[in-house]
Amino acid sequence: MREIPSKQTNPLNTNGAYTVGPSISNSSNVEAVNEQHQQYKHLMQQRQCPQESNYQQWKRMEISSICPGGSASSHCTISYLEICSTALSIIMRAMTVCINIKLAVDYQRQGHQDYFIWTVICIVTPMIITMLIHANMCYQDGKFSNGCGQILQTLFLVLVSSFFFRYWKSFVYAIKCKKAQLVGDKQAQLKYYKLNIREESDVAFIRLFECFLEAAPQKILLISIILAHRDKMSNAQIIAIISYFGSMAWSLSVYHRYNRYSQSDKYNISTNGVILQLCWHFCISASRTLCIAFVASVFPLWTLLTCLIHALVFGLVTFLVDRPKFARSQLGNFFFCLILGVVYIFTYISVRDAPTRYKYLFYYMFCSMENVICIAIFVLFASPDLISIGYLFYPLCAMGFSFYYIGIVFMIIYYLYFHPRITARTSKRIINNN
Repeated sequence: MREIPSKQTNPLNTNGAYTVGPSISNSSNVEAVNEQHQQYKHLMQQRQCPQESNYQQWKRMEISSICPGGSASSHCTISYLEICSTALSIIMRAMTVCINIKLAVDYQRQGHQDYFIWTVICIVTPMIITMLIHANMCYQDGKFSNGCGQILQTLFLVLVSSFFFRYWKSFVYAIKCKKAQLVGDKQAQLKYYKLNIREESDVAFIRLFECFLEAAPQKILLISIILAHRDKMSNAQIIAIISYFGSMAWSLSVYHRYNRYSQSDKYNISTNGVILQLCWHFCISASRTLCIAFVASVFPLWTLLTCLIHALVFGLVTFLVDRPKFARSQLGNFFFCLILGVVYIFTYISVRDAPTRYKYLFYYMFCSMENVICIAIFVLFASPDLISIGYLFYPLCAMGFSFYYIGIVFMIIYYLYFHPRITARTSKRIINNN
C-alpha cells in the first residue's frame, strides 16, 4: 500500500486534555502557535471521521497541497521527458502482455504442458488481483456512484483497458496539462496537473503489485526453465527476462517518486536519487530472483511451498504490526496484507509513513540468510552437466550473492546523500528565519 503522509504530533497530554505546550512569547514564536492550532484542527477532523481509511486520507489532495500557493507555477508543470516516459510505459506494457502470451503458446507447441499451465497462471492470477485492487480504489474514490455512464467507463478501465493501457488516462492528462501551459491557461494547467499526479500515483501503486505478482514469478519460471534446458533458449525468453528485470526496478522507483509528489510536506526525489533507486532496486530484485530460481530449478515444489510460507509470515506480521487500512473491512485488509507478503518475497516497501530503519535491517538480514541458503542448495544439488559449464555456473552464483550487497550499498548511499529528508515545511521555516 502507498505510504500515508505522516500525521502531526498528538497535542493531547497524558490526561487527554489539549495543551499548547510550553509558554509562547514574542512574535518570533507565532508560527509555533499556528502549528499547534493546525494540530488541534487535524486531530478534531480525525475524531469526526474515525472510519476513514488510510487510502482515503492519502487521496484527499487539494490544489494547494500539490502546488503551494494554489496557483500554477514552474513546479506545477509536466516536462516533455515525462510525457515520453508515460508513452513508453504504454508501449512497454503492451509488449510485455504480447511476450507473455507468445511464451505460453510456445510452451504448448513444444509439448511442455506444465510450463504452459504455470505461465498462464502467472498471467491470469495477477490480472485478477490487480483488477480487484483497482476496483477497490475506484470504489473509495466514488467513481461507481456518479451515474451509469461513469460506472460503465470505470468498469471498462478496470476490466479491459487497464490490462493493456493502464497509463492511458495519465498520458491524456499530461498532454492536456502541457497544452494548457503553452496557451497560458493557468487554471486548466493546474487542474490537469492535479489529475495527472493522482492518476500516476494510482497507476504506480497498481503497477507495483502487477509487477511483483506477474513479472517476478515469470522471471523465476523462465530462469529455472533456462537452467534446465539451456540449449533451447529462445529470443522471446531473453527479451522477457531483460524487460522483467528493468520493469521491477522501474516500478519501485516510480512508486516512491509519485508517492512523494502527492505529499506537499516533502521534497521530490532528485534525478540522482532516482538513478540510485533504480540501481538499488535492480540489484536487490535481480539477486532475489536469481537465488529463488536456482532452488526452483532443483526443487520446484519445495521452492513454491517455501515462498508461500514466506509470504504468509510477512503478511501476518504486516497485518498485526503495521495495521494498514486499504479496505473498510478487516477481512479486506487481511487479504491485502497477504498480497503484500508476496511482494516481500522480493523487496520491502513501507505501508505507512514511519521510521523504517530497523524494519529494513531485519528484512535485509533475513533475506540475506535466505540467499546464502539458496546458493548453497544450488551448488550442492545442481545437475553435473550445469556444474561442468564453469563459465556459466560460477558467475551465476556470484551474481546471485554479490548483487544483493551491491544493492544495499546503493541504498545506503541514497539514504546518506540523496534522500530528500528535509521537508518543504522545514525549508520554508529556514527561509523565513533568514
